[in-house]
Amino acid sequence: MVNFFRRKLKGWRTWIVNILASLVPVLYLTEWRDVIPTEYWPYYALALAVLNIYMRSITTTPVGVSEEKNGV
Repeated sequence: MVNFFRRKLKGWRTWIVNILASLVPVLYLTEWRDVIPTEYWPYYALALAVLNIYMRSITTTPVGVSEEKNGV
């Protein structure tokens, strides 16, 4: 099941992670202020930076292109 989603989302995973991560600050502007306590925001930002660097380092295809379409 996990491999199925990994293959189907190939080329979109970095975008999906970043979109989901960007929802947290938006939720902070609403009544969801306690989603991440204020003292943890620097750690959240650091975790996002590390995650993006990692995901970028393992990327082998352009956005929206799976391995089948890329010829890899």
